[in-house]
Amino acid sequence: MPYGDGILESPADRYGKTTLCMRNAKRVFKCAAYMVYFVGVLVFAVASKGSFLLMTQSLGNRLQEKQYASRWSLMLVATICVPYVFLFLEALAKSLFRNRRGPVFTDLITIFLLESIHTFGVCLLVFRVLPSCDVIRGLLLMNAVCTIPAFCKLTLSKSNSRPMLRFLTLFIDLAAFVAQCSVYFVVTSTQYTAFLTKPLVTTTTPATSMDEPSSFDSLDSINTALSNSIKSSTDTLEQVRLRFGWEAPIALFCVSIVWWENYVDRDIKLGKLNIPLGTYKRHLQSVRSKANIGASIWKIALTVAFSFLLLPREHFDNVFVSFVNNPTGNIPIESSIHSGSDLNNFEGGSNQYDMNNNDLPVRHKRQMPFPGDDNNTIMGKIGNSDQMSLFPGGDDDPGAADPFNYQPDREKTIDDYWHSIGPFVPMIIHFFSTGLCYYFSKSACKMQMQRMAFAVPLTLATPVTLAIMIALCQWKTDQIVFIREIMYWECSENFATPRITWHIIIGLSLWYLSQLWITSHIWFPENKRLATTETLFVLPQYDSSLIEQSLLMNRRRNEPEHQKNKLEEHFEDLDIIDGMAAFCK
Repeated sequence: MPYGDGILESPADRYGKTTLCMRNAKRVFKCAAYMVYFVGVLVFAVASKGSFLLMTQSLGNRLQEKQYASRWSLMLVATICVPYVFLFLEALAKSLFRNRRGPVFTDLITIFLLESIHTFGVCLLVFRVLPSCDVIRGLLLMNAVCTIPAFCKLTLSKSNSRPMLRFLTLFIDLAAFVAQCSVYFVVTSTQYTAFLTKPLVTTTTPATSMDEPSSFDSLDSINTALSNSIKSSTDTLEQVRLRFGWEAPIALFCVSIVWWENYVDRDIKLGKLNIPLGTYKRHLQSVRSKANIGASIWKIALTVAFSFLLLPREHFDNVFVSFVNNPTGNIPIESSIHSGSDLNNFEGGSNQYDMNNNDLPVRHKRQMPFPGDDNNTIMGKIGNSDQMSLFPGGDDDPGAADPFNYQPDREKTIDDYWHSIGPFVPMIIHFFSTGLCYYFSKSACKMQMQRMAFAVPLTLATPVTLAIMIALCQWKTDQIVFIREIMYWECSENFATPRITWHIIIGLSLWYLSQLWITSHIWFPENKRLATTETLFVLPQYDSSLIEQSLLMNRRRNEPEHQKNKLEEHFEDLDIIDGMAAFCK
């Protein structure tokens, strides 16, 4: 276009408008960017949820020693506290290099109190509730942390729609709030655990010394000692009793309290009573930057303290059921209480015998190794007998090879696994996947790709993860084991049972769908291109234990109102509003 028409246009713009190849290249590049961000957010969200559930499930292994449980607890503390470290550095940089308001004492008390409640809820959920669930129920339970946002959206949000549409919205808000509150009834009254149908059978064998040469003169004496040792082993069936899981409702309620700011648009007015909650929310957002310096350190200290307080003294204590050891001879064992994998497990039956046709001791899947497990086999015990002789009188045939001179390879112990990188892989995966999910999500919102690269993948994260877990648990009906007796996903009971089916239906139809409605504002972005992170999200950083929920509920709802409030604060700092008011008078 010529310059004389009053509109300046560069040659590159004219070339882009008139060349078909340039337009097609831009479209291809844009589609590729959409796909990269979509796949990135979805994959990183699924990896974050899966790796975090893997650590919590491994923490809930009741048969491991306390020292190993404390290691899982420390890794979970590290994953939770990583965003707090970033929050401290970000708040410190903003306070040093930007002109920010400082909080008063009441602001600090409010912020520290809310963050303390949220931190307690996260720790209770991570260290007590999620390790007590199987992987599918734990995944569904993560969608029920929207109680406070649902209540605030129902009672304290603004709506500029028509009366009929406003009434319909109010009805759906009420249904979403009731659906979120249903979790308190489900987890306390409907046996929300898989351990009721999966009791643990523990086999214990007393140690037998095989190092005394005077007590064994022949193979018969060895076989007799082995038979007595095997017969003296006792099997105990852990009887399961239902408990009132009060920890789960408290944890879910406390976790949801931190997202109240995004759903409060007005003050509370009850007759002459006026509580300026909306006004105070805007004030807190203006002073939160400096308050986060101390709040982040406080949250790290609370997380470490709660992790030690909630760590059991001896073994992990399930919050939904209690276990009582009883001899198997006194309890009738029904076939319905065993999982499907026990029927096809060669370790679970009496199909292994010694030389006298006696059953060998059995170590089941969830049982820790026997003391001296390397010598519990027939070949292991005979191979370690230095004084054994095949021929009477002790004259061995030097020309014949000893068929029992077999030294088995030492089986890896739990300490050997912990000295490798294997148990630390979930923590590393969770650290990178959560950080990259947050970065990709934030970048997608800044580049105005929110619907395709933010809303859609985060909405699909739970169904995709659930489908993967169900497929794996159908393949391995008992556990999805990564490191034997150390790191695994605990599967639900048989999917033919109605209890797990109803729990999945309730989790998807009530908790998941209500979460979608509560976070429906993510489908209607109003931000400008390359908006700041403070404009896009209410709270800085993210919650590593609930990455999907924290991103959805932390995405700001009323962005134009936020921009208006920021402009008013800027004018107040410059005394423009006060000067204009004085001039008007």
